[in-house]
Amino acid sequence: MAGCARAAPMRGPAIAIREIMLVALFFAATAFGPDTTSTGINTGQGIVSPGLRCVPPAGPSNEPLTCSGYLASALDGTMLDATVWVPRTGSAHPLVVGIHGWGGSKNSNAKYARQLTDAGFTFLSYSTRGFCNSFGQTNLADVNVEAADLRSLIGQVADEPRLHVDPSSVGVFGASYGGAHAFLGAIRTTFTSPRGRTITIRTVVPLATWSELTGALRPNGRREQPIEPAGGFKFSFTEGLYIGGCNDPPVCSNYPDYLKAWNAWLIASEPNNITPIDRQIVDGLSGYRSIYWQNVGADRLPIFLAQGWTDDLFPADEALRMVEALKSIDPNYPVALYLGDIGHPRARNKPEEVDFVINRLLDWLRWYLKGEGAQPPLDVRAAITRSKTSPFSPDDVISAATFDALATSTINDSFSGTQTITFEPANTSGVIWDPLVMTGSEELSYFPSDIPSDYVPGDVAVYEVPVGQNVLIAGKPRVTLSISSTGVREQINVRLFALKADGSKSLITRGTYTLENADSATVTVSTYGNLWPLESTDILHLEITNVDSPYIAPSKIPSVSAISGVSMTLPIRQGR
Repeated sequence: MAGCARAAPMRGPAIAIREIMLVALFFAATAFGPDTTSTGINTGQGIVSPGLRCVPPAGPSNEPLTCSGYLASALDGTMLDATVWVPRTGSAHPLVVGIHGWGGSKNSNAKYARQLTDAGFTFLSYSTRGFCNSFGQTNLADVNVEAADLRSLIGQVADEPRLHVDPSSVGVFGASYGGAHAFLGAIRTTFTSPRGRTITIRTVVPLATWSELTGALRPNGRREQPIEPAGGFKFSFTEGLYIGGCNDPPVCSNYPDYLKAWNAWLIASEPNNITPIDRQIVDGLSGYRSIYWQNVGADRLPIFLAQGWTDDLFPADEALRMVEALKSIDPNYPVALYLGDIGHPRARNKPEEVDFVINRLLDWLRWYLKGEGAQPPLDVRAAITRSKTSPFSPDDVISAATFDALATSTINDSFSGTQTITFEPANTSGVIWDPLVMTGSEELSYFPSDIPSDYVPGDVAVYEVPVGQNVLIAGKPRVTLSISSTGVREQINVRLFALKADGSKSLITRGTYTLENADSATVTVSTYGNLWPLESTDILHLEITNVDSPYIAPSKIPSVSAISGVSMTLPIRQGR
């Protein structure tokens, strides 16, 4: 991360229809308590001065003008480190804003500057509050803090004559934490700059990000009901991010006290939604840091989403939840979705696929900000997940009108007998398939490694079935099972593998489901999904376990569970 003293283990990588409507992105029946924020601390006032210094390019005529410096957020005066790249041709240009991932900086998206300016966009990239050379403390993409920063910087850049911005045509994109900022741009699409210019955000492009943060970090296996019951905490991801985003460990002065308290509590406690601090956490993460729950009075803002089949931090459900919510408002809502082997671990982020996604982003921006090129299709595009030795090919991208239409039929398998799984809190079965063990990847950077899964007899129920035909899994395999447990709370995890004739074992997908206050129950665990080719000689290997730590922290209470009546439904696609 150029220009910063620390490195983060993970970062996160519109003129057409404008019909006014009221949008409630989850039927706001849920009431949240007050927001928890921290502002006005270490603002940088008196340390640095606001203003951008422009350096004329010394190279060819298509090299952009570069202007860098600090801009003060109108919220509390916090100084934010920013760079703007300006095309040297034409007069006013649409403005594209790129936001970095957690622990990143304005330099994270600098690699896209030439592509954007060559396409005729002025490009703004800034370090969000609390990160790299920006001042202040992070508030985790809060609707009352970082959203205000975003609007403030857009307004100031639009007011600067040297930057040649068309204020009526603005787009925002970002990956991971930056994708959450892109969603913030959808909350208030029209506002006024400091000099009275009307700013209009025309489109947003969130990549590999969350739509519901409580459910993403504490999944319970229920896409439409992500808060209740309280799911298992994604321990390794969250702690990896916490450490990676800290400016000055162990002090972490860029973290507010409440964020430190939330993190410590999540580590120490059994997940619940009852105690005052748990309610504060849920109110904060869902009520004020999740687009899914926002009441948005806005235009039909076009949205392009890209999510990873193999992203175990923010899996496909984070995008599917939003697509379903938007389509429930209007079946013709202008939203498009791409699913591939991209995002956070265990995603490979093959360079060819990342380039493919970025090119789609550019086509999307050209159309919705400039009216140039062909209108992008408002469909679902999904890439087949290939082995690490197989390069990405656009020929592997399948299009469908909806996510469910990716599959053309299903295959059902059932398994007889009863198997018993135990849980001892000190046992760390599943650690090898912990995503952070498999990676040190940064924002959409390539990760080629394969690591075999851990296996502890007694903690895992195993079921196998020969495939017998060449087939393409297309969507979210589901596992239904009956469970009888001595525990008051069970985190039921499933992992589906493909076993090859040569003995190799590849994880196709995984899923989790929280069962609370039930001695016995029949449940269906929906996996994260994939587009995965199976050969006739493959064997499907299904694991059911209540221990997948430290990826998902299990209950802290020992238990013994009997698993029976197991069945599996595979969505498949025949033909292309």
